[in-house]
Amino acid sequence: MIVKDLYFSGTGYYSPSVLGFGDVKQHYQWDLRVEYEVMPSAMVMAGYQDIRFEFDNKAKLKVADGFYVGMGIKF
Repeated sequence: MIVKDLYFSGTGYYSPSVLGFGDVKQHYQWDLRVEYEVMPSAMVMAGYQDIRFEFDNKAKLKVADGFYVGMGIKF
């Protein structure tokens, strides 16, 4: 371990039309982030995420596409 309490994570999700809702043809999202535990019950994070939907009428919706920062608290 290079730095104690430093974590890297990534997630990805895909949903084809058969699992979609309404007029959604497909949905996908992915996220890459780094987290640092500042104390046992709190962490700070920074990352990049991309969330998109495509509809039956060929319309596309980009919900998120960019960097973010945040904080998590456990209780």
